[in-house]
Amino acid sequence: MGKLLKADFFRIIRSKLFMIVCILTGAFPFLTAGLYYLVIKIMKMPGMNTSGMQVNLLTGRAVVSDSFLLSSNMGLLLPIFITIFICADVSNGTLRNKIIAGRSRTSIYFSHLISSSVISAVLILLEVLLFFGISCLILPGHYGAAIDSEEIVNLVYFFITGLFTFIFSAAISTALSLMMKHTAPAVIVTVVAGMGLSLIGQILHVADPALTKKWLCLIPTYTNSGFLSSGKFETVSFLLGILSYLVFGVLITVLGLMRFKKADLK
Repeated sequence: MGKLLKADFFRIIRSKLFMIVCILTGAFPFLTAGLYYLVIKIMKMPGMNTSGMQVNLLTGRAVVSDSFLLSSNMGLLLPIFITIFICADVSNGTLRNKIIAGRSRTSIYFSHLISSSVISAVLILLEVLLFFGISCLILPGHYGAAIDSEEIVNLVYFFITGLFTFIFSAAISTALSLMMKHTAPAVIVTVVAGMGLSLIGQILHVADPALTKKWLCLIPTYTNSGFLSSGKFETVSFLLGILSYLVFGVLITVLGLMRFKKADLK
């Protein structure tokens, strides 16, 4: 499978769409943090009535943590990119040629899954690190001042939970792309699935903001939404959240692989 992985990574990196995604990944932090900074400046202008406004939503922590949500800019961009790339493999005959060349469908599936997961992880880390750096410079509150040991622990949780979220998203995108094969419907279903999961997680967090019902952490994206919204981490809830990503990620991968093995690629 090594040659398949190398070929998939090579095609991804060479594609013009990937270059566009990289440009957007670098632009989002500057545009979003700049907009937050502008709003803060406007709020501080004489005569501005800011009563009732949640200023804590305009801090560096809010910018960084929200980037890991599936409803964020990257949460929408990366699944679309993955879906278009994989479906293009089907439509242009590349995938069929791999099978003719003797590659097993299992190795083809996991090659797409691994390459999609790695690309998603690298790009989301790049975006969040840029957000973090900019936030330390221009945004108030968290990350606009010194970072204590407790906040370092929170950052570790943020990054681990966020990475699992986007790897889980890549698993969904890979499965749906190889099952549906056609770009337009696959993109629509993938975006709806990601937004739906994010919405469910946030609704459940509103219903239980203190994360008191530990079993809810077994629902994918619930732990992510809860942690990123409140910034409060508990080890048990965190581990249950990671477990939910692993269990449902494996389940989605198995179902996707079974469907792909039976698919007609003519």
